[in-house]
Formats: sequence, structure tokens, C-alpha cells
Amino acid sequence: MPIARIHVLEGRYDERRLGHVSKAVQDALISVLRIPSDDFFQVIHVLPRNRFLHSPSFLGMRYSDDLILLEIAFISGRPKETRLTLLKELNAQIVERAGISPDDLLIQLSEAPGENFSFGQGLAQRAYVSAGTVADGDVPVTTASVNGEEHDEFERYRHQRRQHYEFTS
Repeated sequence: MPIARIHVLEGRYDERRLGHVSKAVQDALISVLRIPSDDFFQVIHVLPRNRFLHSPSFLGMRYSDDLILLEIAFISGRPKETRLTLLKELNAQIVERAGISPDDLLIQLSEAPGENFSFGQGLAQRAYVSAGTVADGDVPVTTASVNGEEHDEFERYRHQRRQHYEFTS
């Protein structure tokens, strides 16, 4: 359930080039994190120069106007090796498809517990993913089962909604 935020400088990326970046991000997430293809959440920010501020260089990297700041948030629990592989795959895919220097991609991965994410209805559908109840955090937990037990909150809510719709129909 990664959420990607892609920040670029206005005038450097047309719709076609932004599409290449977007697809490269999604393909890397599918390849490395093994997310389903319909797990697609991206926000693309095209910013004027006075709102896209950065150093011309940092840690030996040299940045051009093609710099992409990429933020990806996802549920915690993936091994360090998976996250490091993701960084490399994102860089390889985006550099190739957007035609930028490998220096021009700054990536921030952020993890948070599953209970910090709701996919709708105010429910934390993945509340138990980062609690260590899933093998390595890469496998989604279903709404019906965690370690063979019902998701009480989800099931109660679903039952109430079903009754409400049956009553009002």
C-alpha cells in the first residue's frame, strides 16, 4: 500500500515524461515489494522554482533542474535488504525511463505501522501487518483473518453496515 509523492520542477517534465516516471515508480514497487498492480496511489507535484528548493550538490551528488524528489510511504515490517533493493530498483527504472542522471533522484522511504493507514471507512485494514503477524510484512493480511482470528473491529463494522443497508433498502 505504498503512497508515492513525486516532486519535480515546473517546465522540466511534460505529461509524457511524468508518465514514464509514474510507471517506473509503480513497476519498481510491484517488482520489489510484490504489491498487486491495483495498489496504485501517487501524487505528482509540479512546483515553480521558488517552491522547489534544494542544494546544487550534497554528499558528492550534483543536482540539475531534472532533480526528482520521491517520497514513498508504506507499512513497516519489510526487511532492510528489501528496502535497499527498492532504492536501487527505483533509481534504475526512473533514470532509464526519464532520461535523468542517477544523481538527480532523491528518494525518501518512510514506514509506519499498519494501524496508521486507512483505505476507507475509517478502518485500519492493515493494522496487524506491522505487528509481526505476517511472515515478512510483504504479504497482505485479509480483512477476515489474522493468525486465524477475526478482525473484531472490521467485522463488527461490516456487520453493522450490512444491517443498515438491509434495513434501508
